[in-house]
Amino acid sequence: MLRTLCASSSKRLNVSRISPANVIQRLQHRPLHFRTLATSTPQFKKLPEIAALEIPKPAFYLGFGGLIPFVATTAATVFGGPLAPIAIYSQILYGSTILCFLGGAQWGLASEGLSKQPRDPQRYKQETIRITLSVIPSFIAFASVALAGPFPHLALSALMTGLTGVYAVDVWSFRRGITPPWWSKLRGLLTFIVLLCLLTTSLAMVRDSTLQ
Repeated sequence: MLRTLCASSSKRLNVSRISPANVIQRLQHRPLHFRTLATSTPQFKKLPEIAALEIPKPAFYLGFGGLIPFVATTAATVFGGPLAPIAIYSQILYGSTILCFLGGAQWGLASEGLSKQPRDPQRYKQETIRITLSVIPSFIAFASVALAGPFPHLALSALMTGLTGVYAVDVWSFRRGITPPWWSKLRGLLTFIVLLCLLTTSLAMVRDSTLQ
């Protein structure tokens, strides 16, 4: 009886690890009558929506790996010491680089959309707006680096404004079906943590007047 309970528990654990995308893929290899019965249920109809929200592992790990410099420089600023000024400047420089990267990502997505939708006026207009907005983060990043030396507070504020604006474009793109759902979900998580780091650095500078 103990073996039976262990086996049934193991099966339940294995089932819980199956993602919606795997369920859909496995059903494709089932007999036709089985597929018809399974896919007619309301629960199955929601699986594609749930699967679309799943963040791909490479994007998840690389995205959160990119947070390491933000967290490290924020910690160095909060704890103070001789490395704090260098950490602040490094954070502004890295944040400016990330801001340019995000603008470049929008440029790439919009360029692909422009080439695929030349005959759809509405979609073409949306992609034109997005590719126009994609160049703004580079100018904000340039201003942040220029202000990093004399006015680090303004540089951090400019970065927070730019990152918030890029995320707003991500949400706008998602609501119009331009980007996949997981993109907006991942970008929301990363943007929140980055903004928290930048805000913490800014508050640490207010606490320690020698860092201003």
